[in-house]
Amino acid sequence: MTKILPKKHKWIGTGLGLVLASLFALIITYQIGQEQAATEYEADHWIAADISYITGVKTDDILTLKRSGKSWNEVFEIMKITHYTAWDF
Repeated sequence: MTKILPKKHKWIGTGLGLVLASLFALIITYQIGQEQAATEYEADHWIAADISYITGVKTDDILTLKRSGKSWNEVFEIMKITHYTAWDF
């Protein structure tokens, strides 16, 4: 094989193979991350919709609290402390 391809061509081929493998791994990782983000967004929306159904508060208001970086427990505590219901508006 060394007579067919010089050493520098082998190194170039190996380098290109590594670059392509790295690029493929990066694309797969990015797609998995996007799917997880979409799934998390859907889960947050469903949870907010359930809370909205129970309390009467708009789903967008609940999601605004959640998107401010708070956990669901903190959102519940804020709603409990402030007596945040649909009839408070």
